[in-house]
Amino acid sequence: MDNRQVNRVATLVMAASSEVMREMGFGLHPEIYKFCLYHELIAREIEVVMDYRIPVFYKRNPININLSIHLVVEDSLLVNIFSQSQMLSQDEIMMKSALVLSKQPMGLLLNFHSQNFINSYKKITNSIYIPKNDAI
Repeated sequence: MDNRQVNRVATLVMAASSEVMREMGFGLHPEIYKFCLYHELIAREIEVVMDYRIPVFYKRNPININLSIHLVVEDSLLVNIFSQSQMLSQDEIMMKSALVLSKQPMGLLLNFHSQNFINSYKKITNSIYIPKNDAI
């Protein structure tokens, strides 16, 4: 999937997230928003997987750790949901790790803590993402 397509998916997720915020308000537990956003995306006929686990391998051997992502949208966008006063650098680091390990192009950190939702998200791109060539 190219950058334009992934940005389109991110825009769809942001629109769905805004609807969730309008319906539920702000400051609730992140799990509530995760389930609401999942159902909103399904209602909009957008492919989404909830509670996705990214396996970690060392020299082709699985190690006993998985990174957890709240939602994977259209098999291209990782989404983690928060409801906290500010994003923490560790949240961003975890998303960057998840992007590299999953080989996905982009992630969104969505924070439902304040009324000003449109300014409460962070888009993170995978700097080493190599698009899959569909022509092969």
